[in-house]
Amino acid sequence: MMSQLKPAIAKVLAGVEPKYIRSTLNKIKTKYGSVQKMLETELGIDETKRQYLIQKYTY
Repeated sequence: MMSQLKPAIAKVLAGVEPKYIRSTLNKIKTKYGSVQKMLETELGIDETKRQYLIQKYTY
């Protein structure tokens, strides 16, 4: 299906608008106070797990 899309349409579907990222982060901060608190509450990712994931995927 994706191979049938025009490149301009595929680019829009694959992209992310900065305003949507800002809006999402604002909603998370309003509901949970921080992204870290949301990770703990919703996904069970505590500080130890968070540090492990940071090391694994960013270094």
